[in-house]
Amino acid sequence: GRLRISSTQLDAFSSCPMKWLAKYLFGLERVNYETEQIDHRALGTCMHAIYETFFREAMTVSPVFRKDLEPAYTELLKGIMEVEFERFAHAPTAPTRTTMRHILERYTNDMLSIIQAEAKHFDGYASVAFEAKRQSVYDDLGCLLEGRIDRILSRVDDSGERTYAVVDYKKSISDRK
Repeated sequence: GRLRISSTQLDAFSSCPMKWLAKYLFGLERVNYETEQIDHRALGTCMHAIYETFFREAMTVSPVFRKDLEPAYTELLKGIMEVEFERFAHAPTAPTRTTMRHILERYTNDMLSIIQAEAKHFDGYASVAFEAKRQSVYDDLGCLLEGRIDRILSRVDDSGERTYAVVDYKKSISDRK
């Protein structure tokens, strides 16, 4: 019933007690493995599709975003996320099931938080454009700048003055206008 320790084990322990613990106490062996890379471009495209669908369908609930409709918006967004993430998970280039699970756990709450951010910053705004293509030519620099604006919003205040907002979606959280 005694613990058997060899000189090799003592050397392993003296160089790294954690390494000794993993190998000799827990019986873990070194293996070669590959970490799966997430195609962030495909994931970003999926997330953009979710947001665009959500804000288009939110306009059927109310023509302007309304803070008091947060519960209805949350249910709407959850349903859209379920459909789009399921489609993403079954695409030909889909990540493994474990990676997909990580994606869902990592991004679901972050994506739902857009509703509170929208209520905070854009209560009363209406979506007027999605994925608006923009192009600027800079002949003096010899370049062409192309891109898309994720969403453009508009609001008319009580005095009739119109305000616009440009929204750019990111996978990280930044609570600012």
